[in-house]
Amino acid sequence: MPILAISTAFPFLVLIGVRYCPKAWPWKIPFYWVIVHLGLAAESYAIEQTNLIRYEYQWNFWDSYTWWWIYLLLFEWIGGLLIPPHNRKPIPIKTLRYGRLGWALVHFILIVTIFMFGYLLGRYAP
Repeated sequence: MPILAISTAFPFLVLIGVRYCPKAWPWKIPFYWVIVHLGLAAESYAIEQTNLIRYEYQWNFWDSYTWWWIYLLLFEWIGGLLIPPHNRKPIPIKTLRYGRLGWALVHFILIVTIFMFGYLLGRYAP
């Protein structure tokens, strides 16, 4: 297990998530969806190009995806309890609405990573 990578990258993502996540839950989902997909893209790169990560017995890409969601949403909830609203800087909802830069970035990242993951999963299918 890459302890240094996990002990630095995951807390950094949690800090970004808790600090900048939109207030309303319908907008939190696309925000964290992008973080999860970028994290899995980095994980996929680490699996393919380095010896940093290796899936062992009974662990696969879907398990990683599920645990990324659980981890980030759990800490979003804990961060919401511990960090007062005046110390957070949520992204304005209007940034994520149709026709705005945030909307375009969310969709670009999701489309690219979904096709990339589909390619990788198809490449390694038995």
